[in-house]
Amino acid sequence: MSSFKHLKVMKNSNLFIEIFGFFIQETFKIQLQKEQEKTQNDINELQRTFKITGPHRADLPIQVALNECNQIEEQIEKIENEEKRLKSAYRIFNLDLINSKELQNIKKVCFYLFYYSK
Repeated sequence: MSSFKHLKVMKNSNLFIEIFGFFIQETFKIQLQKEQEKTQNDINELQRTFKITGPHRADLPIQVALNECNQIEEQIEKIENEEKRLKSAYRIFNLDLINSKELQNIKKVCFYLFYYSK
């Protein structure tokens, strides 16, 4: 009789571990989604700022534009590193995270400004 109680406790503890593991996974996924939303908001803000005050304005001296490009590229690098971190975390759940095309477009504009300023 005591062996049945022992089996029941083991079965319940395994169920608890399974439920707890599922809870941890879901919590981790939710946190990843929040971080992805924050990263996307950062990208959108950078894009808005770039369109309004970016280094592509005609009234901006070249040296100032190049300095702004350097600052923007630093921001892009930080966001890209965050995307890489999120992408590897998403792989745990066999999910794919696509890199931001907006970042690549901003990066191209800065590259062309730098390249053609010489």
